[in-house]
Amino acid sequence: MRRYIAIAGVLAFSLTVAGISTAYADIGETVIGKPIIEDGDTLDFNGRKINLYGLDAPELGQRCFTKKLASIKFDPTTKYDGGEAAKAGLKEFIGNANVTCTIARKKYQVEWANCGTPTIRSLTEEMIKSGLVFAEGIVVPEAVQRARVGK
Repeated sequence: MRRYIAIAGVLAFSLTVAGISTAYADIGETVIGKPIIEDGDTLDFNGRKINLYGLDAPELGQRCFTKKLASIKFDPTTKYDGGEAAKAGLKEFIGNANVTCTIARKKYQVEWANCGTPTIRSLTEEMIKSGLVFAEGIVVPEAVQRARVGK
């Protein structure tokens, strides 16, 4: 009897592993829906978390400083929650629209995607232009570079 229980356990584990490995589709797959905004760079499509490709947002609760308008130096007296600001910005860009994401990269069980809405081609570009997040590991389009330096 113990032998059958052991075999059933191995079989159940194998099916679980197979289910996990097939739950994440190939690069280029499109995911469409109205996600829950987890933070400034993560969308949740019914339990499937997708990160916006090419940006890094402050973590929720991370204290950030505002820039002084007259200089590049940071004002250490004016702090705000950078993670909450990035999350609020992403919510504002998405509104109640459907989001379309195309998977661009997968590593382990983490997926990164290029995402947009019917009115915004690239949420990554808009978030970078807003100044709420940082560009990460991608070539930033010229329009975004101009917006960041105020030209």
